[in-house]
Amino acid sequence: MKTFLLSCALALCLAGCGGGGSGGSSSSSSTSSAATPASSTGVVTQSSNTVPFTVDATYGAVNGAYVNVTICAVGTTTCTTIDHVQVDSGSVGLRILASALPTGFAQPVVSDPTTGEQLAECGEFGSGYTWGPLSKYDVTLGGETAHNLPVQIINDSFATVPSACSSLGSSMGASGTASLFAKGIVGLGVGREDCGSGCASAATDVYWVCPGTTCTESKLATTSQVSNPILGFPIDNNGMLLTLPTIASSGSAAVTGTLTFGINTQSNNQRASATLLTTDDSGNFNVVLNGTSTQGFIDSGSSVYFFVDSSLGTCSLGGANWYCPTSVTQLSATLTGLTTGTLATTFSVGNAQTLLSNGHVAFNDVGVNETVFSSAVLDLGLPYFFGKSVFFGIADADTSTASGSPYVAVQ
Repeated sequence: MKTFLLSCALALCLAGCGGGGSGGSSSSSSTSSAATPASSTGVVTQSSNTVPFTVDATYGAVNGAYVNVTICAVGTTTCTTIDHVQVDSGSVGLRILASALPTGFAQPVVSDPTTGEQLAECGEFGSGYTWGPLSKYDVTLGGETAHNLPVQIINDSFATVPSACSSLGSSMGASGTASLFAKGIVGLGVGREDCGSGCASAATDVYWVCPGTTCTESKLATTSQVSNPILGFPIDNNGMLLTLPTIASSGSAAVTGTLTFGINTQSNNQRASATLLTTDDSGNFNVVLNGTSTQGFIDSGSSVYFFVDSSLGTCSLGGANWYCPTSVTQLSATLTGLTTGTLATTFSVGNAQTLLSNGHVAFNDVGVNETVFSSAVLDLGLPYFFGKSVFFGIADADTSTASGSPYVAVQ
């Protein structure tokens, strides 16, 4: 079962895939009620449904997109702002490193409503897994707040990591921000919960009850699962859009974009002429690439383009099979929604060996010759977002299209 889509920030040291970050919250407990700008790379005018995010070199990650998230003890003004939380359109739910929380700020572990035992989760990503207990917080992004939201606290020292979880690959929280390359991940994809009805109807290896140090697989109602923060907003709660400026093919040292909540709810989030593609709850649509039919998705949490093409030159860097053509190569693909929409699109791939040596961290043309979850899909990662506005409509939240089908739209 595919719980999450790929979320992978590749470090400039080419150590491989992770998430993105390094230790400690940006502030101790305070009475903050909204996130502050994620970077000083530029002044961004912030309306109630927008928040800036940055692609920067703080943790030395290629194309790591970061936002500030404010969390508060439920129903209180005891709050802290966590900087450099990765913006991930390919997963669902907020996950924060335990080491990023100020001393004494951790909230009680959520108990299973049926057994009364502590709840933990194993989150599966393309680059490994996140393990840790669930807690609840009031969560603010920009001027929007979701109250009493289940949040995963990434903490490998909580109980004993079950073998069914550790067998999924590397722990993304094993070394804190040194392995995650971020202080957390905020999944704002098209799904409502991170597992959904599958985990509600039967015990899986996603949710666990932990009466002591040993945990047991458990089913969990969708109302108790880690869920999309956007759904908890009082307004602007049907989706979001990510906007990034155009950058040069040689990359950039830092870039600031805008995360806007809601679709067709305010003047600044109109879908207008964007091409809409309906997807499944994981954001997948159909693709024809190089004459081959496959699946694909658009994912801000993937730091490069992932696809398989034997005609492009490659080079091995840090254990990854990067594309290294002799000149920048443009590729074409046709994206087709599961029920609605077709988009003919192009993307470019340059020589990663040359690009990664220039000291930049934001790139619109880096790719890796690799399958995703053992499938030769097209993963249009963060490079695809530069110069575009990309909308993500949450399942059953935007009924203006295809009876509430989840969707992506590109403008």
